[in-house]
Amino acid sequence: EISSILLQRRNWISHLQYVKSKLPRSTLTSPIFLQIIRETRKCPKTTLDFFDFAKTHLRFEPDLKSHCRVIEVATESGLLERAETLLRPLVETHSVSLVVGSMHRWFEGEVSLSISLSLVLECYALKGCYQNGLEVFGFMRRLR
Repeated sequence: EISSILLQRRNWISHLQYVKSKLPRSTLTSPIFLQIIRETRKCPKTTLDFFDFAKTHLRFEPDLKSHCRVIEVATESGLLERAETLLRPLVETHSVSLVVGSMHRWFEGEVSLSISLSLVLECYALKGCYQNGLEVFGFMRRLR
């Protein structure tokens, strides 16, 4: 139902806030969130706005898979700054192998994976974490 609200209503935020106020303290789970992403990914702005809304208003704490899927949506639609903003916390809190392995496992498109891995490489380079960047580069070479 949430997916149809997102796709059919221009002012979906106020509608979801109203619906949320009628629900008993329920929280959004990762499987439900991933289903919503799957159904709305053709409207990337809506998908990304809902991700922000869910974190802020629904107390949604995205797992690594949810983060990867949202990053993929941003990358596929050319919103690279947004994808990089979403990547930074992952790079700060997770190991290289976990971030890169998760992206490889859960991304569906090779082009978006390649672009996103380049962004991960850039994040490590900007942090001065060159060893981590080399790990990402090595992984990228193995993907060929």
